[in-house]
Amino acid sequence: MRGYFLSKIIIEQRNYILVIAILLLFPFLYGQQKYTISGYIRDIDNGEVLSNVNVYLVENSKGTTSNNYGFYSITVEQGEYTIKAQFVGFQLYEQKVSLNKNIRLDID
Repeated sequence: MRGYFLSKIIIEQRNYILVIAILLLFPFLYGQQKYTISGYIRDIDNGEVLSNVNVYLVENSKGTTSNNYGFYSITVEQGEYTIKAQFVGFQLYEQKVSLNKNIRLDID
């Protein structure tokens, strides 16, 4: 009778360890790869960098603002996106991109 209870406890411990291992590995098994789209934004007429330009991805509303050097960077999961850049006094920029690797996209 004692051997029965000991073997039952050992089996239950193994089950708990298995469940914990699966829960810890789950995010790594099903997590999508993330990639970065980045680049510089310049005025097409004179080549000067443009700071504070709103850059965003339409599909998930993730975005950023270009810094003082005109640089922007957005990191998201792999997928198909439409990138838009808006700045007062300039024409709206829009382009479809496929993120399956890191991409440098300069906007003029």
